Amino acid sequence: MTVAATATGPREETTGTPDLVRLTDVSIVHGRGRKAVVAVDGADLEIGRKEFVAVIGPSGCGKSTLLKAVAGLLPAGSVQGRIAVDGLDPAAARRANRFAFVFQEPVLAPWRTALQNVRLPLEVAGRDVRARAGRTPEELLELVGLQSFADKLPAELSGGMKQRVSIARALTLEPSVLLMDEPFGALDEITRDHMHSELLTIWSATGSSVVLVTHSLTEAAFVADRVVVMSPRPGRIKTVLRMPFARPRDPALKTSVEFLEAVNEIRAALEA
Repeated sequence: MTVAATATGPREETTGTPDLVRLTDVSIVHGRGRKAVVAVDGADLEIGRKEFVAVIGPSGCGKSTLLKAVAGLLPAGSVQGRIAVDGLDPAAARRANRFAFVFQEPVLAPWRTALQNVRLPLEVAGRDVRARAGRTPEELLELVGLQSFADKLPAELSGGMKQRVSIARALTLEPSVLLMDEPFGALDEITRDHMHSELLTIWSATGSSVVLVTHSLTEAAFVADRVVVMSPRPGRIKTVLRMPFARPRDPALKTSVEFLEAVNEIRAALEA
């Protein structure tokens, strides 16, 4: 069975390092006056370094809104409470390239090859590849298994390949945390299932934490260390469930009784 934990409680197997992302009494309001809508209400959450956290909840509960708040992508004044990314507020964390965002659609430049798309953040930031200590764009493309497609344009790639290019591009500036908003939602079930293992392979090879928003109970249970369950709007964190599975995780895990029990516990938490 999974282990329920408070959103701010201590985590098992902690490395002793401070939390990478911390949300303290975060509320998010869309609009003003009579048209104001509370999207998220009083969210408290801590995410550790190199931790993989999935956020799940019904449509409209504020999952993506919460992710955008961490990224500093919401209008000024709409977010109340405190958000810190590696000790910085979202705006400062964005300037310091502490996080990267992967959206549901890859949003690749159609006139640039796969490798050129991965290089794009370095060009925008004005960074010299040779001055970096981390992986080069070529190495990142190899990490996502697309080294032989480096010269292909997005139109020549499948949906799963495009999303892998998008993930490689997000890792180019070596973010501390990778924010992912339904990155596999547009893929067919077979490709999506394969991408779960691909994502874990990529994540294990980097030092980044991952916060993944998803509607898929199976996806959340398979990839995450902890699953954050949110209530219907206004979105509140109902509970946080720790997944009891060792890493690395074999796809065969999805057919086990233990895994099905974990999925059912997430479902029960959503329906409670």
